[in-house]
Amino acid sequence: MDPRLWHKVAALSGVAALGLGTYGAHVYKPKNPAYKEVWQTASIYHLVHTAALLAAPITKNPNVFGGLLTAGILAFSGTCYAVALLEDRKYSTLAPFGGFAFIAAWGSLLLLPDYLGEGSGENETIPSMAELILAGTTLKSFECFRVFSSCTIKARIHSL
Repeated sequence: MDPRLWHKVAALSGVAALGLGTYGAHVYKPKNPAYKEVWQTASIYHLVHTAALLAAPITKNPNVFGGLLTAGILAFSGTCYAVALLEDRKYSTLAPFGGFAFIAAWGSLLLLPDYLGEGSGENETIPSMAELILAGTTLKSFECFRVFSSCTIKARIHSL
C-alpha cells in the first residue's frame, strides 16, 4: 500500500473530526451534561490522532502506525461519540481497545525506527519532514511569512 494513502485517510478523518467537534460544540444538547464532556474527549482524541496520522508516511512501517491510529480513532472516539449521543455507557466496551491501539501506535515509533535517521539510505522515495511541512507552500510565500513574522516581532519589541 502506498504510504501517502495515509494522508487521504487523515484528510477524511480530519473532516469528520471538525464536523463532529462543531456539532458537539454548537448543536449537541444532552439531557445529562456529563455526556457533553464525553463528546469533547472524543473530539480532542479524534483531532489529535488525526494530526498524528499525517506522519504515517515517514515512519518505517506506515501501515502499522497508520492502521493502529485509525483503529484507535474508530474504536475510542467512535465509541465515545456513540456513548454521548445515546447517553448510555453500556456502549463503551470498545473504548479501552481504542486506547490500547493509540498506545500501540505511539509505541511502534519507539520499536520501529523511522527513515529520518542519519545514514539509513533505505527507501529514498519517502519524503523528509521538511518536504512534508512545506508541501504545497512556495518558497516565496514562506519567505513572505518569515519577513512578516520578523517585522511583527521587531514592532512588538520597539513598542515595549
